[in-house]
Amino acid sequence: MIPYRISPLGINNRHPLTLTAVENSTVTLSAVGTMSISTLYYRTSSNPAWQLYNAGTQVSLSAGQNIQFWNKASTFSSSDANYLQFSMTGKIAASGNIMSLLDFGSTLHNYCFNFLFYNCAALVSAPQLPAKVLPRQCYWNMLRGTYITSVKISGVTLSGAYSMGYMLTGCPLTSIEVDFTEWTDNAGQFAYWVTGVPSGGTFIKPYALPEEYGVRRIPDGWTVINK
Repeated sequence: MIPYRISPLGINNRHPLTLTAVENSTVTLSAVGTMSISTLYYRTSSNPAWQLYNAGTQVSLSAGQNIQFWNKASTFSSSDANYLQFSMTGKIAASGNIMSLLDFGSTLHNYCFNFLFYNCAALVSAPQLPAKVLPRQCYWNMLRGTYITSVKISGVTLSGAYSMGYMLTGCPLTSIEVDFTEWTDNAGQFAYWVTGVPSGGTFIKPYALPEEYGVRRIPDGWTVINK
């Protein structure tokens, strides 16, 4: 197979989704249900040429090595029954822009990242989440069951039902930062999104966002910082 190469002025300057091994680890992105993908590329720190990724391929990483992903299409997972999901072993730190999974577009679509890191106990940090509009179930269960301790959510418009439902359930979070300015929960956008999060963390928010608490709002017992 000939690796896919691009101009140095292209994706190489855009900080794609990066998964770095804190210790010897493995990373697999699998297709669930009838989901398939033929436009996803990856590269590793030991092999920096972009090449096609086949869903279900396990990539082994030694401590300090990383894998990056880039999708040449603007679509990803398609429903809550047909989606792409990571599984990992070891300990993995995520960084870079999750929008590289949508060819660095600015628009999410319904269900696009639901269940993406679901129950990845090896994941200890979250990637950048810069999307501005969050449609139906786009982050549904996305980071649930991971071991991340902080997350920043840049979306300012939650336009779809259950867009962040169960997103952070069970994570040992100590810090959440958001940019939205209202709790638009009429369609379950925040349904149980912080269930099981420990008390004692810090919630950073715009001053305009009302200071409300519970499993659909700010975690109980957290300190609020207005920005």
